[in-house]
Parts: sequence; C-alpha cells; structure tokens
Amino acid sequence: MADGLDELATFVRVVDAGSIAGAARLLGVPKSTVSRRISRLEDRLGVRLLQRTTRSMNTTAEGQSLYQRASGPLADLENATSAVADAGDTPRGLLRVTAPVDFGRLFAPIVADFMRNYPEVSVDIDLTGRKVDLVAEGFDLAVRGGTLEDSSLIARKLAVVELQLFASPAYLAERGAPKKVSDLADHECILFRPNGETIEWTFAGGKKSEAIEVRGRLRSSEYAFVRSACIAGGGIARMPSHLGAMDVRDGRLIRVLPKRYCNRGGMSLVYPSARHLPAKARAFRDHIIAAFDNAAWQLG
Repeated sequence: MADGLDELATFVRVVDAGSIAGAARLLGVPKSTVSRRISRLEDRLGVRLLQRTTRSMNTTAEGQSLYQRASGPLADLENATSAVADAGDTPRGLLRVTAPVDFGRLFAPIVADFMRNYPEVSVDIDLTGRKVDLVAEGFDLAVRGGTLEDSSLIARKLAVVELQLFASPAYLAERGAPKKVSDLADHECILFRPNGETIEWTFAGGKKSEAIEVRGRLRSSEYAFVRSACIAGGGIARMPSHLGAMDVRDGRLIRVLPKRYCNRGGMSLVYPSARHLPAKARAFRDHIIAAFDNAAWQLG
C-alpha cells in the first residue's frame, strides 16, 4: 500500500510539473527513481499513463482520468499530514499536570507565567496526595517529591528540598526560640502525619545527627494546613523548605534552628517518554525547569 501511494503521488507530481525531471526536482529524488515508480504504477494498473518522446510528455486518456481522481485526495492527505506536523511543533491544546497538594502555592505563579507565554495552551492542574498513573489517567507530566521508584517514566530533578523548622514571630515572642535540638521538648509542635501524639524528629547539619521525640496537640495529614497553623502561631512546624521559604522572606515565619535540617530529598518533574513528547508538554517541561533554575527563593 505504501509503495502504491508513493507511485501514485509521484505520478501526480509528474503531471503537475509537466516532466520527469521537474517531478524529480520537486520530490528531491533522481529522475531514474521517478521513471521507475511510473513504470511500476503502469504495470500495476495494466495501462499506459504517459506518452513520452524525447521532446515532450503527455498524459493518455487513462492517465488524465487517474490524475483527476487522485490529485484532490492526495492534496487533502498532504494537507492533513502537514496540519498534524504543524500542530506537533506548536504548543496548543489541553495540558494535564498532577502535583502534590502542598505544591500548589509554589506552582501557581509558574503555571500562570507559562500560560501568558503560550496562549493556545489550556492547563488542567490536579493537586492530589495520591500517586497518579500518568499513562492510564491521561496526564502529560507530574511533579513528585521524595525518592522516585524505578519505572519507565523519565525524571528531571528540579530541586533539592529539605525538611526545616519554622515558627511565627508571635509564637517565638511568647515562648522563646529554641537554641538547640533538645529545647524542642519544651515547645508546642505541629505534627505532620504522626502515629500518635508524639513523633521523632531526626536532625542533620551539625557535627552529629540528633533525634528527639516532640509533642503536639495539633496534627494534620496535609502540609498546607500545617503551614497555615504555623503562621497563625500554633507552634513549631517541620515542613518542606519551599513551603516556608517565601513566608520567611515576607516576615510571616522565622527559621528555627536554621543550621539544622531534618531530611533532604528531591523534587522532580516526570513524564512518560521523551520520544514524541507533545509540543505543549515540551514547552511546559522547559518552562518549569527554567523557573526552578532562576528561582529567587531558596529550597535548601
């Protein structure tokens, strides 16, 4: 079938160009290739399509009939394939991205800036705590934190993220700032996903690692709530660095024990395959990588 289409398309080009040589130039192939395709098409159909002499070339009645029937559909086919190719090069359409709930605050300005740069792209952001199957659920890309499991997904590391301690100026003014890790035992702590009323925090960044069991009456399964409660003066919170960095800059939060951190992990952009990645997804990938590279805030 493919050979037949090549032969038919070559025949139409010969008629359009008025010669074998002209068609060869249009197609970018040798004249012998064009002649061979025409001969194979004539053999396949069992009719002569072109009358050729040393000085001229004309279509036969059968050739003219075939040209009239084939030229229109072939032009439509070429237009269709060109449109698809053009669409593949131009970012447009619906882009579906999933990210952790707590990433939304940081993500929103990056996405808004992307949409200003690419007005033909619509973006659907799914913020969720569950692990999304990108292929099965029809997502283009995902932002994920922590250690990534081995899979067929392509991963691009965006940033190093630390778990750090934060508190509001009002809380520290009332209770005082801890000077060392052991001081945390005397403070109200906001706990993220504890098994009970206590949780162990292990610290690095000093001469040796230290662990302490902290207590808190306020517990949550979402960092977004932990952050809000911390800003409201509810206690000392352990959060990913990107959640507190902008609040520290704006004076809503203060780093507690700033030379220590509890854990260090990564934030990555993942997608199903780099091969034939849609233009909208390529554009978003490059945009978010550049946004993290040029970020004014610090994650570490």
